[in-house]
Amino acid sequence: MYHHMKSSEEIGEIKDFETFYHTVFMNPNAKLMDGWFKYQKDFEQAEKNNTGGTIFSVHYESLKKNPIIEISRLAEFLNINLKDEDIAEIADKCSFKKLKLANDTMKDHSILDIGEKYPGEKIKEFMFRKGVIGDWKNHFTVAINEHFDAVFKKEMKDSNIRIQFE
Repeated sequence: MYHHMKSSEEIGEIKDFETFYHTVFMNPNAKLMDGWFKYQKDFEQAEKNNTGGTIFSVHYESLKKNPIIEISRLAEFLNINLKDEDIAEIADKCSFKKLKLANDTMKDHSILDIGEKYPGEKIKEFMFRKGVIGDWKNHFTVAINEHFDAVFKKEMKDSNIRIQFE
């Protein structure tokens, strides 16, 4: 989220991760999402209130670790019967590596061209980053990690969301 938002005009220039962490990620008054915890809990509540069955939740970490299982869940949610080989093909073609390659070689980024400050090519640079789980460890300091853990324990105590950090 940091890399996608650090140059956002909506929240202003963010000079480093620690600034982002305090002014956006942990800030319940943040302009775009009211902080991470409220954002997560709002989605959880929307899913609980979803009597029409129109919300499907998947976490990137689960999709990355178990693409076959998560794609099967999505197909079931959409009431689509897929053969195992179709699911395997979708998993392969939608792997991070293949989507990043397609983004770099095939996708027309001109639609993303939103002016001199953010031309399509510049936006393309941060649309796909590493595709790894746990990269947060490269940004969190010990102090930030301890702060997050304490706030997480308090804020998410009544939540059924199970966050995978690795």
